[in-house]
Formats: sequence, structure tokens, C-alpha cells
Amino acid sequence: MMQSLRTWILANKIAAFVVFMHLLLIIGFQSGMNRTKSASNMGDTVVANLLDANPQKEKSTVSRPTPVKPVEKKKVEATPTPITTTAGSFTAPNQESSLPASSLGGGSTGDPKTISISQAQCSVPEPFYPNLSRRMGEEGKTLVRLFINESGAVEKVALAQSSGIHRLDQAALDAGMRVRCKPFIEFGKAIKVTAIQPYIFRLE
Repeated sequence: MMQSLRTWILANKIAAFVVFMHLLLIIGFQSGMNRTKSASNMGDTVVANLLDANPQKEKSTVSRPTPVKPVEKKKVEATPTPITTTAGSFTAPNQESSLPASSLGGGSTGDPKTISISQAQCSVPEPFYPNLSRRMGEEGKTLVRLFINESGAVEKVALAQSSGIHRLDQAALDAGMRVRCKPFIEFGKAIKVTAIQPYIFRLE
């Protein structure tokens, strides 16, 4: 009887031990699964952070401003404004003629010396603008050669360059005869000279 009781108690202890070991295995397995899931979640978080970090670097690289080369400004030269005269007026007496001295005549032996109109120091009256030319809208430029004697008076005039309109040319020649100049002195002596006086006819 005592032997049977001892056997039963031993069997119960063994059974309890086996059950206890099974419980330990189950608890250990569940704990390992939780650790695996936690490690997996941490790995996903790290990968996500790494993936998020790369685009930020790319964005920061793209957002860098590119250097802009300075544009060189070309210097613009100022063009002179031409002087315009109105109806009945003409160019200033000190304006140089655009014709060369060789084409204007003079310079040969016995001919009067050709000088500029500014050198002649003349008083030039304003020419008369023909009424018919005004009505017809005629404009032009006439160059008149003045033949100046030793006293500074104009002896005669000649047409150096025509405006293409006879009325304007004749008005310029008439005005040229009314010009008065100072005697031109060379080597202490007054000499005869010629000069070109331009007349510009322009309607207002």
C-alpha cells in the first residue's frame, strides 16, 4: 500500500514537471516571437529613415542656385543731333563748306586765294524765301561762291552748288551780293579772296 502511494506521488511530480517545462517552452517561444517582431519593426523604421534622408540630400543639391554670368553692357556712342534751320534761314557764317578747296577753284597763279567763310569774317544777311517756292513747298540747299576784294566788299558771286530749284538759287545769289566782310590780311597786306557761303531753304 505504501509502495503504491509513493509511486503515485512520483508520477504526479513527473507530470507536473513535464507540464511546467512545456509552459516554459511556450513562454520562451512567445517572447522570441515578440523580439523578432520588434527587431523587424526597428529595421523597417531604420530603412524608412534612410529612404527619407536621401531625397532630402537630393533636394538640397537641386535647390543650390546656379551662378549667373554678368552681362557686359555695350557702350553706346552718342550720335550728334543735326542742326535744322527753318524757312528763310541759312547756315551760320562760320560753318565750313563740305566741298574741297580743289573743287571750289582758286589756288592757281593769279586766282584769288580760297578761304573758309569763318576766316572771311563776314556779315551775312538772311536770304529772301521766294513766295512761289513757299506755296509749292520747295526746299533746298545752295552754295554760293563769294569773290571778296581787298576792302572786304563782295565784287561778284557765282553758283558753287545748285539746290536744283532756280528760284532758290537766285535768292541765294542775291543774298550773297549783300554780304560784307573784313579785309583779309596776309603778310601784312590785304588781298582778294574767295569763300563759299551755304544757304539752306527750309519751310516751317
